[in-house]
Amino acid sequence: MRHKRTHNTQHEDARKRSRGFALIGMLVFLPVLLAIILGLYISSKWMVTYTNKQSLCENQLFHQQQELADELNNLFALNKEARLLQVANKMALLKLATATATGNMVAIAAAEKYLYKITQKKKVLEGKQDKIISAIKVQHARAQLYLRKTLIKNNPRVTLPAAQIRKENPNEVGSPYETLPNFSVQQRAHVLYTIHLTIPPEKPKRKDFICSASIADRAGTFRATLSPGSI
Repeated sequence: MRHKRTHNTQHEDARKRSRGFALIGMLVFLPVLLAIILGLYISSKWMVTYTNKQSLCENQLFHQQQELADELNNLFALNKEARLLQVANKMALLKLATATATGNMVAIAAAEKYLYKITQKKKVLEGKQDKIISAIKVQHARAQLYLRKTLIKNNPRVTLPAAQIRKENPNEVGSPYETLPNFSVQQRAHVLYTIHLTIPPEKPKRKDFICSASIADRAGTFRATLSPGSI
């Protein structure tokens, strides 16, 4: 009986020691476990914050670039008329030169009248073009202000190029327009913004991100495109 009681006492002591070791093990690894949980929480918090801000940035930048693309589509839609008037203007000058060479006053008057008619049409066309160019400039200024206002809490640094286009012939009234070389690259806009995150007991952290968008030119048809960008 005494031997059995001693055996039970030893078994109970062993169980207590085992529990003690297990408790000590838990206490040792608890900080590590807590650190892992905190790390996962911070990472998920960063990801959620970044996803929300990046989505907002991309949506707004894409919208502004699409507005510019729409105006460019309006402008380049006038190129067909501009080229037809270029041909008509050459014909009018040729008719005037031929009439002048013959000395026929009636033919000269008719040729001058036709040339004047074409010249006026080219002036009207340039008026339409200038109106769109003015709208593009207004849209560009408004877009910069809007992007800064939308992301004002994140210290946005906006890079928004002006429309990368030009007249084919700068000295011609009603000249067709063309894009500059490497248009999509030169037209690429981006917003660099900062996310601040504070999760006690961690120290406040900050990280810079970027969203980017450009405009693709498909044979004179323009549309906004998102560009990969990260820091």
